[in-house]
Amino acid sequence: MGFSTASLPDSTNLLSSGPEIEGESISLDELPYAMSQRASEVLDEVYNKGYITVNEDFVDRFNITEMLKESVDVNVITSNLSMEMVSLSGTAFDNKMEYQGAVPSQKNASGKWTEVYRIFKTKNGAVVTLNEWDYVSSGGMAALQVEFINAEVNGNPAIIMIKKTPKGNAVSEIKWIHNKIYYEITMTGHVRGFGNENNLVRYAESIATGS
Repeated sequence: MGFSTASLPDSTNLLSSGPEIEGESISLDELPYAMSQRASEVLDEVYNKGYITVNEDFVDRFNITEMLKESVDVNVITSNLSMEMVSLSGTAFDNKMEYQGAVPSQKNASGKWTEVYRIFKTKNGAVVTLNEWDYVSSGGMAALQVEFINAEVNGNPAIIMIKKTPKGNAVSEIKWIHNKIYYEITMTGHVRGFGNENNLVRYAESIATGS
């Protein structure tokens, strides 16, 4: 599945996925026991530290050269995707970043890709990815974990999260769900540490995924 993580039951992505999950948000006590226990541990760490600890290889994945090894021409992706990619014309992605490429993943029963990452680079060298995942077409369901919801994107509940390694390297994420599509923007760096959290929200809100 390559670079993608959104559709995996990753205990640090605050997204619950699987056939037992319904709706766009879910409380920890509604999760299967093992998932609930791990999510509770993550929640405690967030409250105590303000971030989630991850391994160095999690941050190392955000290397443009490595990511682009799996890139596909965007026109090919568009004609073989289960959803319509959100337009970025006139958004912060279009005006303030340099497009690098796109990586599709997860084919459904009809042979269509159900997920795509678009990769960008900011003027200061930060790597930014925009992930869109058509989880219904891929045969699953998804929901944000209620206890972690701490933001809003055009009326949609959202989660902003920092993931930091023991060496201090970090990535910052904002994620939300709209019209059965899961969206996630990830940017290298600790946005709260550099005072850019509002920029992360603005990047998300510049995309037309309102209520």
